[in-house]
Amino acid sequence: MPLEVGDAVRVALKLLEDEGLDKLTVRRLATELGVKAPALYWHFRSKRALLDHMTDMIVAPVTAGLPEGGPWLKWLEDAAFALHTALLAHRDGARVALGADLTVARGGGGGPPPPGGGGAPPGAPPSPRRAGGGGWAAGAGVAGGAHRPGPRARGALAARAVGVLHSAGFPLGEATRAAGVLVHFVLGRAVEDQTRLSPSEEASVIASDSFPFPLMARGLRERAGSTVEDDFRYALGVMLAGLDAVSRRPEG
Repeated sequence: MPLEVGDAVRVALKLLEDEGLDKLTVRRLATELGVKAPALYWHFRSKRALLDHMTDMIVAPVTAGLPEGGPWLKWLEDAAFALHTALLAHRDGARVALGADLTVARGGGGGPPPPGGGGAPPGAPPSPRRAGGGGWAAGAGVAGGAHRPGPRARGALAARAVGVLHSAGFPLGEATRAAGVLVHFVLGRAVEDQTRLSPSEEASVIASDSFPFPLMARGLRERAGSTVEDDFRYALGVMLAGLDAVSRRPEG
């Protein structure tokens, strides 16, 4: 029976939950599926390509569930919460999505397995860098080269944000920057949130006399009981307030 990419990705997500990102490899997935590694390298030339497909499966429902438009601040807030929730629903989900290709899985199309299980096949041109000098955070970077079928949900989410912002009056270039700020803010925050101590561990740390920052400890004790969602809502509000202020700034 031919190997279905979607089935392989679902198994990879199960392995992610059970064992974590650091133990997930294409070879480990092949073992779990009961196939030889070269059969998987035909679909996923590298671990990054596999992670791109996993990102697509995590993020696609977020994009599908968002309205086509609406007041831009509310739309960005809803999109950010939905993305943050989706990433945190999976063990190491934010780390999986970091660095995901916005247009296709790198090397995600068919072809012979790479020598040694990684890199490009012999004679292939070097992988092009994304335009923009830093991806969406710097200004809507996209992968160069030929486009092959592959996951693109994170890029689709950013593109939807660009459309909402541009419709609200943002110049197109600024809309791509703002969309990048949103997506990368959520990704970075989610990475931190997934490494956060439990409430009891956090309370113990800031109550300890050995905590090296007493003023910070006092402040943290004042907001004891604050949840991940509470802190994300506050941080997102600060970010969106700044974006709103920039949007109102007179040109020139």
